[in-house]
Amino acid sequence: MGLVGHVSTREGVGMGGAMKARWVLAGLAAAFMLICVVCVGLYAVGYLVHEESKAVGDVVDKGYYSFDPMTLLSVIDDGQGLHVEATEPPGELVPTTVSWTEHDFHRVAVAIATPRQIEGLNLTEVAFHLPCDYVDHGPETMRFTFSDTARGSAEKPHREVKTRIEMSTGRAYWWVWEHYPAYSIPSSIEWLELPVGAADALEVAERQGGATYRNTVNDACKIHGYLVWGKWSVRYTALEETTCFEARIDAETGKHSVGSCD
Repeated sequence: MGLVGHVSTREGVGMGGAMKARWVLAGLAAAFMLICVVCVGLYAVGYLVHEESKAVGDVVDKGYYSFDPMTLLSVIDDGQGLHVEATEPPGELVPTTVSWTEHDFHRVAVAIATPRQIEGLNLTEVAFHLPCDYVDHGPETMRFTFSDTARGSAEKPHREVKTRIEMSTGRAYWWVWEHYPAYSIPSSIEWLELPVGAADALEVAERQGGATYRNTVNDACKIHGYLVWGKWSVRYTALEETTCFEARIDAETGKHSVGSCD
């Protein structure tokens, strides 16, 4: 009996040790899961805070100019730049019928951006806008974005200077942005050497269905062109309908596809 009792005691100890080991492992697993949940939660909170801060805190400087579209280009050619910065919000302005080329818009954008310290920044985004009944005159408004193509850091955020030139109303706007390191940096655009520029993209879009779309809505639409990552998107959007036509064009090769907007 004593021998049996002795063996029973050892078995009990062994079983107790195994039970304790299982509990320890279970505890460690639970702790690990808790740590993972906390980490994910902190990441999510950090991400949301970061996204919110991006939405409200990235513009570090901004302003706008008032100019005469008939004389501005000659002023820039004379080396005077844009020296009259508006101090009052834009009022109601009468559009002008003067036409600029896309390179005229670019010259104005550079004149606006240069005082914003764009040394080392590259052109990364271009956009144009016009009402459909203005299509024979070319873009009415253009936007140019100059970016630091080096990835930023917490100590040195990625920097951008955005410009918007409204030739028909004589207004030009600029914004200086700072982005966080995770910001996706578009590729540089060699604007003066680009095979398919804004006028070319608009012409392709017109030939491939844009003109037909304008006729179906009696020119009651707007045209928006956007170039980034080497691709043009030219969209025709009706003013009072939900329809939309889009042409997608490769800025290097001119290859294109058309269809309704996504």
